[in-house]
Amino acid sequence: MTRIETIEMAAQTFVGDGKMLSASELRTLIEKANSEDERDFYIAIYNFLLAKRQKEVMAHESY
Repeated sequence: MTRIETIEMAAQTFVGDGKMLSASELRTLIEKANSEDERDFYIAIYNFLLAKRQKEVMAHESY
């Protein structure tokens, strides 16, 4: 996967169809990060999306 493809995938995931990043997608983003700040950013986004998804599940009692 090229860097551009990785960026496109991240953009679609963060603002797109509401799906969650998979562990392998997160790992790919972290491996391709150019700095510690970029790695931290991807981890923070993942944690935010996970918390958001958990709140949605709890609100709809679909667990």
